[in-house]
Amino acid sequence: MRAVLAAALSDLRTLKRRRDDAGVSLGVAYTTGLLEGLRVSGALTSAEALDWKGRIGHVEDTHDSPTPDDARPSSNAETSHALTDQQMSRVIAGPFESALFDGLFRVVALEVLADRIYVHWRIAPLPTLGAVSGVHDSTAFSRDLEGLDLDTQVQQRRNAVSRALHAISLKVSDDAGTEFGWIAGGGGGRVDEEWGLAVYMPAPPPIATKLQVTFHEAEINIPLD
Repeated sequence: MRAVLAAALSDLRTLKRRRDDAGVSLGVAYTTGLLEGLRVSGALTSAEALDWKGRIGHVEDTHDSPTPDDARPSSNAETSHALTDQQMSRVIAGPFESALFDGLFRVVALEVLADRIYVHWRIAPLPTLGAVSGVHDSTAFSRDLEGLDLDTQVQQRRNAVSRALHAISLKVSDDAGTEFGWIAGGGGGRVDEEWGLAVYMPAPPPIATKLQVTFHEAEINIPLD
């Protein structure tokens, strides 16, 4: 998620050098909205969010002298693909939450671009092994861990929960009947949480009013209008 913020900030600097005031305004709104969603969800601490906000403000207030290439008025054709996508996108900041077993699944933010959507998600707290795999399997697994030190047992249970969660597909749908296809994704985690990004194509059509994100029994409806 920090990589997404870094990329947005880099694009913002490019717009600033080109003296594209309209693009800068859109870029600031985009980055600030994403930042707030990450902060509210807990994916960023308040101190980290304040640091990123300072970086955004520094770029916004900087008055660079354009290079000869940058001094030329930029046309739409000259604007980078990433910036074009940003100008045609919006960020719907969460968090939107739903129970996941005995844990909690969140959509931190939803990015709607011209041709795709980015679903930023987080699971915290993680569900317990017993809830994910069932009491019987959990008890049998605990017996297999007998004799190992406590830290190793905790890590092995955490790994088992992670494997179970990774076997579940995150699905998206809308009220317009759009068929979304997964094109990319990734994530990470710690002992008490997991987070990630899933990318789908196409973008919802203008007639769609809500997007539903489903992860096992967790269902989240995000308004698009």
